[in-house]
Amino acid sequence: MNIPEHQTLPEEFWEWYSLGALFGDTPSCRIIQFLSVHRGSDYTLKEIARQTHVGYRTFYRFIPRLIELEVLKISRRVGASKLYRLNEESLIVKAIQKLSLEISMKKVEKSKEEIEVQA
Repeated sequence: MNIPEHQTLPEEFWEWYSLGALFGDTPSCRIIQFLSVHRGSDYTLKEIARQTHVGYRTFYRFIPRLIELEVLKISRRVGASKLYRLNEESLIVKAIQKLSLEISMKKVEKSKEEIEVQA
């Protein structure tokens, strides 16, 4: 399921992301978050860069590391284009997803406490 070219994720999307809360709003966090949200879908590198609002020069500095660490993998080729997706078999990806879930749970707990205090 690719997102139409005229439609991108809003900038505010990245503000609540759990890994971003821990590591800051980095290109790697944005790329991993985008592909985590769109599990099972594959994208060209150009589309990932556009959807994550990461400049191309910056994006292409981070992508080789993510591929080398097997966080991303080529899922298929369409003509001359390579499509990528999150490598969900990777132990690194599994650890990142577990960490992200733990951070999200902590944020939910904190929000609940704040709501209870206000009530």
